[in-house]
Amino acid sequence: MKYILLLLIFITHLGWAMSLKSLRKELLTDETSVAALDKMIAKKQPEYGDAVTREAIVDKILLPIAAVETGNRYDPKTVQYVEDKVTGEVTPTGKGKGLFQFEPESMKTALIRASRYTQDKFVTKHIQNKDFDATKLSSGEQAAMLVYDLMEKKGADIGLVLTNQAPISTFWEKFHWAGHKKSSTLGVMKKRLNFQLKNYKYNKELEDIKKGK
Repeated sequence: MKYILLLLIFITHLGWAMSLKSLRKELLTDETSVAALDKMIAKKQPEYGDAVTREAIVDKILLPIAAVETGNRYDPKTVQYVEDKVTGEVTPTGKGKGLFQFEPESMKTALIRASRYTQDKFVTKHIQNKDFDATKLSSGEQAAMLVYDLMEKKGADIGLVLTNQAPISTFWEKFHWAGHKKSSTLGVMKKRLNFQLKNYKYNKELEDIKKGK
């Protein structure tokens, strides 16, 4: 009964999952998302050539990160669930929010980085209002924010992932997962396993989409 109640709470607070197909289409057509993708391409294509395309960045970088961060739900309104260490109660009160689970401080940093490339309203408005809740951004805006963040993050070379020189799991762990440096060895191992499971499901779904299923 306890697990049924937790499931109902989870659905109530997060809503129904957005389909991977719908999100993928949005990220490849949304004006804000595409503008960010094209700036990343302009930066990386001279070094990595035709491996750097809109589709490659979305399929090999953005969506795999969204898959693990939302539990394959792809809901831009996702809020991190946390368990109370005393009561055991699980509630959507965590700091991580949105497709990529940006926490307030990391979102602030990402928006400042984004402001070096664009003056889009979603960037300037949220910086001015000091509003760092990623769920208030559209899927395209969240994707653009992540792209700009990675463009400025030292060592975050997406070209290595796009050319199969580095796995997306390692890239995510080093350059996006906020808890990487704070977690125990066991905690890191659990996160790595979780990423592999979510990524396996994602790749199966993506394969079906490309086959037209």
